Amino acid sequence: MIIYRGSDSPQVRALARGIIFGALLASLLSGCTFLQPPDLDPTPLEAGRLPAPDISVQIPQLGPCTDAPEQAFSLDSSKPVTVLVHGCNGSAGRFRSLAQLYAFHGQQAVCFSYDDRASLVRSSAQLAAAVGLLAGRMRNRDITVIGHSMGGLVARKAMEGERRTEWERDRVNVNLVTVSAPVAGIAVANPCG
Repeated sequence: MIIYRGSDSPQVRALARGIIFGALLASLLSGCTFLQPPDLDPTPLEAGRLPAPDISVQIPQLGPCTDAPEQAFSLDSSKPVTVLVHGCNGSAGRFRSLAQLYAFHGQQAVCFSYDDRASLVRSSAQLAAAVGLLAGRMRNRDITVIGHSMGGLVARKAMEGERRTEWERDRVNVNLVTVSAPVAGIAVANPCG
């Protein structure tokens, strides 16, 4: 907050109020509340250089990185897979380009979709269950989870405690990568909008 003590004139006070109002308006408009919803693109991803799939999978909340209603996907169970987790106001379709880049390089990626208004505990339990089910279908049990923003918090919570012990016991190698996740708390991320 700006406090101007140099003059008590009405013009200076009006100017100060205008500056404060403008700064508040600009900060509100830059927040994620006012983001436009993404254009939905339900078309399938191009196969790129992906290995030939040997399994078809249908796991709740896990699917291709598109906004298509069909969530079944196919994988080569002998290759590692990356699970992408969206952030606030996101969707699987927001990772479409990244998943297409993975496919171009012959790497498998799927997206985890969740309700970003649900509790962190609930969303992380759903992610942990999805990763566990996916690992159970794979011969190669190397799974990387990439969480963006709030998705990073969901992914980090999913990696904690008993789940981690279960995965280690079952020889599942789960690696976590977070991008722009406010792991130090929302107050620390406040300057980012």
